[in-house]
Amino acid sequence: MDLSDTHFICTIRPYCLTKHFLRIPRQFAIKNRLNGRKCKIIVKDKQRSWTFNVYTNGQNTHIGRGWREFCITNCSKEGDRFMFEIISNGETPIFTIHDLRGSSSLQPEVKKKKSKAKRKLKPQVSVDVNSHFISTIKPYTINNPVLYLPMDFVKSNGLMRRRKMILIDEKRRSWSVWIGRTGHHFAIKRGWTQFRNANGIQVGDTYKFELTNNVTIPIVHFHCEYFFFIVFPLCSFC
Repeated sequence: MDLSDTHFICTIRPYCLTKHFLRIPRQFAIKNRLNGRKCKIIVKDKQRSWTFNVYTNGQNTHIGRGWREFCITNCSKEGDRFMFEIISNGETPIFTIHDLRGSSSLQPEVKKKKSKAKRKLKPQVSVDVNSHFISTIKPYTINNPVLYLPMDFVKSNGLMRRRKMILIDEKRRSWSVWIGRTGHHFAIKRGWTQFRNANGIQVGDTYKFELTNNVTIPIVHFHCEYFFFIVFPLCSFC
């Protein structure tokens, strides 16, 4: 099993399929504060996401509930290999999973991941203008526990049907928030106050709200104090 501080590679063993759990390498679990915890983690690929329960039994940390459904969905069999890469370690840790089945050479993939780990992880700016918006913090976001989202942004990304969202801050901490209609607006309705206070957000701060993964529970990177030199139109409601 290959591992680093940010990822580990597992090979599907018989117990994974018959007992429906996966052992997380002890060193990785300790480094990422998963040992001794009982929590949920979100694991996603380019198209889907899964929620797993993580628990510790003795000195071993396991992925439990949700693992069986993952194996069934992916037609997993003994000998298959997957890479789990942690991208945020907040209250609900978030992982990306890389399917290594059929890979002609594993080493270049691992080498690539290790080289990325040496740099501070920052989301890339998408060329899709519908995936982000830039605005400034207005007094209502401090006086009220909501953050309004532009309706064009909401509709173009299909967020009207969603109820939860994960916000990731500049320190790669993750926050679960609830979204939905509020009057004629669509907003983050619960969880915004905690996120705002933890990041010291103030009136006048410029921010970029970037949707980086539009899965069942959308994942957004919130870039505080986002400075730019090209003048962008601000949100119509701001």
